[in-house]
Amino acid sequence: MARFPVTALRSVDLGTPDLDRSVAFYRDVWGLAPVTREAGVVYLRATGSDHHVVALYRSEQPELGAVTFRAARADDLDSIAANALAEGARLIRSPAPNQAPDGGMMLAIRAPDGGVLRFVHDDLSHLPEPSQGDRPEG
Repeated sequence: MARFPVTALRSVDLGTPDLDRSVAFYRDVWGLAPVTREAGVVYLRATGSDHHVVALYRSEQPELGAVTFRAARADDLDSIAANALAEGARLIRSPAPNQAPDGGMMLAIRAPDGGVLRFVHDDLSHLPEPSQGDRPEG
């Protein structure tokens, strides 16, 4: 059986007309902790090792901006791109260093349905926090 190149769902990007209200919601209701605020984007983490699990940014309407997956190896980014393009996706960004706070290497594509999918490898991580009943793990 062939090895699957994607190891995890890493994060989602959500657009919101009221950034401060959304940050408060994900912090106070879901227990996510703001970890970085940069260029109009607030990155929130859970208790796991991922740099962030939600990235919030200001937009006119609520929207799903992108879904980010983690690739097992750096060379998987090229094979993911080739397979996606062969199935009708469009390349947004070839695998290259990610300039966002989570770093690593990133590939971005637009799926045939219009959704933006990103794939990262060797992105920044945190030491996991102890399991807490009032905060999500992951």
